[in-house]
Amino acid sequence: MINMKKIITVLLLLALLLPSVYAVQNVNDQTGNVVTIDNDVNDDLFVSGNQVTINSNVNGDLFAAAGDVVVNGNVTGDAYVVGGNVTVNGQITGGLIVGAGQATISGKTEKIIAGCGDLAIKGNTDKIIAAAG
Repeated sequence: MINMKKIITVLLLLALLLPSVYAVQNVNDQTGNVVTIDNDVNDDLFVSGNQVTINSNVNGDLFAAAGDVVVNGNVTGDAYVVGGNVTVNGQITGGLIVGAGQATISGKTEKIIAGCGDLAIKGNTDKIIAAAG
């Protein structure tokens, strides 16, 4: 239980520390804090907002925090995702660390560490460490 508290604390700190600046190539920042990434990113991606949708591939690590996060593209590194509602449809080559009120993981990933209110894992995963409730 102590380890899960540490994981959740780290995930919450990650959400607070992510800047509202998008250090990526070709970011389509629409009205408000709605961010949609439609072009491949050949670097680590740091993104935050009220709603984040990643439709392209990330060739690096992904750091995303938002009220709603949707990852449709593939990530060649690790993915760190925090949000009220998180949906991961793409493949994560590395590990996926997710903290969410509600999370659905449909894409393939090597390992998942998750702290969520509701968690649905539909994709293939080798290792899972999860707390839901």
